[in-house]
Amino acid sequence: MLFSVVLSVCLLVVAESAPQNLEWNINPDHYTAEQLAVLQSQRDLYLLDNVAPNVPGYAIHQQQVNEVLALQGLNPGLLQHAAQVAAHEQAQRAFAAL
Repeated sequence: MLFSVVLSVCLLVVAESAPQNLEWNINPDHYTAEQLAVLQSQRDLYLLDNVAPNVPGYAIHQQQVNEVLALQGLNPGLLQHAAQVAAHEQAQRAFAAL
């Protein structure tokens, strides 16, 4: 029990001392130009938090899709989450290819 408490306190101290960089400031000295492009696009996707296009009528369509998914017993945010995961994996593959 004491070990768990000490370990928890140590993890808390380490987490608090880590820089909280919410703006995703990327140091260009550590990356090539291609890697910077991938990192910046990944940062933009993360900060945008929505990979859906801005199309007239899309919100109504998305609401209808969410209603159908809810009737099927599925999580209505499943498609958006899957799109975000796919975009992240694509960025990872592009970064690894450099």
